[in-house]
Amino acid sequence: MTKNNRISYPVAETKITTDRKVVTSLSQWFYNLPISRKQLIALIASELVSILGIGIGATLIITNGLRTQLFEQAKSEVAVLDTNYNIKINQMGFGFRGQSDNTAIIKASVIYDSMKTISPDLKAEVKRILENEIKARQIEYATLVGKDFKIIVNANSDREGDVFNPNNLVSEVFKNPKQIKASRIVSWSEINKESPPLPNTFSNHDALIRYTVTPVRDQNTKAVVGALISGDIVNGKQPIVKNTLEATGGGYSAVYLRKSTGEFALATSVAQGESKDFNQALSNVELPKKETESLLKEAASSTEGTVVTRRMVVGNETYTIAAKAVPNKIVEEADGLSAVFDGQSSAILVRGTPEKFFNHLLLQSLLEQTLTIVVALIIIAIWAVILRRTIIKPIENLQQAAQKFAAGDRSSRAEIFATDEVGQLAINFNIMAERTLEQIRYQEDETKLALQLNEITTAMRESLDTEKILKAAVSSTRKAIRAERVLFYRLDENYQGTVIAKSVNYEGSATLRTSITEPFHPEEHFQNYKTSEVKVVENIYEADLSQQYLKQLESFAVKAYLLAPIFLNKKLYGLLIVHECSDYRKWQDIEITLFKQVAIQVGYALEQSELLQHVEQSCQIAETASIQERQQKEALQMQLLKLLSEVEGAARGDLTVRAEVKQGEIGTVADFFNCIVESLRLIVSKVQVSALQVNQAIWTNSEAIGELANSALIQAQEINRTLDAVDHMSQSIQ
Repeated sequence: MTKNNRISYPVAETKITTDRKVVTSLSQWFYNLPISRKQLIALIASELVSILGIGIGATLIITNGLRTQLFEQAKSEVAVLDTNYNIKINQMGFGFRGQSDNTAIIKASVIYDSMKTISPDLKAEVKRILENEIKARQIEYATLVGKDFKIIVNANSDREGDVFNPNNLVSEVFKNPKQIKASRIVSWSEINKESPPLPNTFSNHDALIRYTVTPVRDQNTKAVVGALISGDIVNGKQPIVKNTLEATGGGYSAVYLRKSTGEFALATSVAQGESKDFNQALSNVELPKKETESLLKEAASSTEGTVVTRRMVVGNETYTIAAKAVPNKIVEEADGLSAVFDGQSSAILVRGTPEKFFNHLLLQSLLEQTLTIVVALIIIAIWAVILRRTIIKPIENLQQAAQKFAAGDRSSRAEIFATDEVGQLAINFNIMAERTLEQIRYQEDETKLALQLNEITTAMRESLDTEKILKAAVSSTRKAIRAERVLFYRLDENYQGTVIAKSVNYEGSATLRTSITEPFHPEEHFQNYKTSEVKVVENIYEADLSQQYLKQLESFAVKAYLLAPIFLNKKLYGLLIVHECSDYRKWQDIEITLFKQVAIQVGYALEQSELLQHVEQSCQIAETASIQERQQKEALQMQLLKLLSEVEGAARGDLTVRAEVKQGEIGTVADFFNCIVESLRLIVSKVQVSALQVNQAIWTNSEAIGELANSALIQAQEINRTLDAVDHMSQSIQ
């Protein structure tokens, strides 16, 4: 996504609803009071009723009624604790379900599953993703495991290659590829291996941990190639119990873990104590061991998650204690979430509702009984209904909304009855649901953008021909953005554009079938050509365009468009334009981002095509030059052979032989040879004349005969030397 495309979380609008159409200001004022004040008012009213009651019988009735209400309230409050316990693990499930679709994580899992080596860069990217999950969600474990149960990448200390299959949860996911959420006991040795960030007070003992195991699938084959494991250690973490304390107005909240020996140990707890300030609440307060052991065993052995209640004294205060086992695991099924209880739950949720207010009312009721039993029963019934409507019902509504949302109903929202603590919790739940939904949509948009860009890029890379690249680009872009017309203008050096590729949705109006032949007006968006910015026009009449350009757009029924420059070797090559003709269009950020990325990829594809054309041209030129050189050598060789055949007669003494003179080096040698042979012929002629003259003079001058003989011998020697030179030259030529 683009930098400016940030997720905005709208604040949920709250609307106070009631069953009655008209309510008095007094009843609305009471609905808006905090739960503690509502309880106080109810208890005071019950106290007055008991004082005015008819005796011990009325007191017993009230006692039993209040005791039952306490047990029911404790059960409802442990449901709030259960909701707070599951909020974090649900967030982990949502987050890691989204990360299981992350391209880098899938790629690493596929490479590992194919027994190939994962590159260090990919490992670093996956580790960074897991580390971000740990920091963002404040958890301890984030691990990617292969189908051989060995760690591929983990967020903390490097455990690559270690077998990691906590309580066989990974095995279950590989057998049944669905996300599992589970609470388990993790040993200190395992924690020490992982070395997660832990509080300074936590060391050298086992811990309760909340796991989510999410299958990672190959996007092509849909086969499971790995698993993402997230883990959140519960020990010493206060938000689970403290949020429950704040939501219910005080009391005691705790989470117990079951050791491998069967004994129970405290994981975390908060008790309000004497202070009304929750920030000063007492931490890690344990219940009496003997009484707690039987309560926790009964709750843990339940196969349906039944709530078990007891009365118990903690310190100087009596509590109504409610305990509930956490499911052994929660598996995502096609029809929703399936909770599994095996009677050996690792975590027990404990909620204590203080009885001091009720005990105080019972004590006062013994002293003041002035009203009749009928009046007392009526008032008690009225207040029971009020408490039910103002406390129990909102909590039940919130619980139902949370269960529906966890089951996959993303439209589920909690109904707001009032602005008290439960109402604030419902408001926060709705805000959380909206944010979670926005995150899911954001991740879906990111995935969709990557897939569409990959499809368009693949279509363009199927050919290196410029025309085919542009046709594939406009066609794929129109389908991806769902536009009505996509054009590609080729710009010359004067920025005059001509349409060389287009894609039109011919199912639209007849105007879309009109051929566009008019040139593009470059002056409208000249400032965008240098910056590679995408020009976004949602309404052409609000875009400050020239009248000439408006008329041209109107002639083709254009009402909105996108424009992006295409660069080839850092020079403006053309324009990619999307037209919307049926109506004005609000372009989405994901559409603009996709369009911009397509424009960049078109430039890359065109550069690659041009480079290939240059390489092919260079190869053709080199091949032509090689052929010409070979032909020249063959012609030169033929000329040389012909020259040798022509001068062969001169070597035998035939001085009438002449070589054919042509252009080039062989022609020069032939011309030189002809000059030498002609000189020899002249010398021989002179010798013959001289010999004739000598014969004639022999008779007349005997003395001259000797001189002529000597001259003849000298000339004969010169002739022999000349013939030797000719013969030597003939051999050199050969």
